[in-house]
Amino acid sequence: MLLVKTYLDKSLIHGVGVFAGEFIAKGTLVWKFDPLIDIIMPPEQFSELPESAEEFILSHAVPYPFGADNYCLTLDNAQYMNHSPEHNLQPDSEGDRALVDIPEGTELTVDYFLEDHRTTAEDIS
Repeated sequence: MLLVKTYLDKSLIHGVGVFAGEFIAKGTLVWKFDPLIDIIMPPEQFSELPESAEEFILSHAVPYPFGADNYCLTLDNAQYMNHSPEHNLQPDSEGDRALVDIPEGTELTVDYFLEDHRTTAEDIS
């Protein structure tokens, strides 16, 4: 669940992106898992869906818990978070934090490889 104000807009990285709707200070927790907004699905559950639904899940969800076989599909703007090697959000044991001060109107980005391989607080310390 996103914990800051955001909006969707055209991304220079890929299609649609998530943009900061307010200034976000370095170190701010921007996203954390919340079972009211974030849905956990094992692959066998969505593999029975029509191909278009399965493709949507695979393109908008991330492995969760990180490194596991299950997927997390968030129901808020976080599902449109794009990858960038110069990402401005960093995973930690609580969620994703701002690596730097992020001005309003800046696209929020993550490094998918860090997100996909995070498993425990010790692994990312």
